[in-house]
Amino acid sequence: MGNFSFSDAPPFRDLGNIVALGVMLALFLSVTLLPALMVLLPVRVKVKDELDNSVMKGLATFVIKE
Repeated sequence: MGNFSFSDAPPFRDLGNIVALGVMLALFLSVTLLPALMVLLPVRVKVKDELDNSVMKGLATFVIKE
């Protein structure tokens, strides 16, 4: 795949510039906005009871026993 910025067709040239801008914006937002939101917004984790999965319990017992 070539560099779209140096394409002879103007639509591909514009596409390359728009994609580059979008990638840089996504990088900037994921490095700045996402960590800030993770600090500010509360994270709630529900504590679940132990799963009732007898097949996996049996497999775990077999693996540990052997």
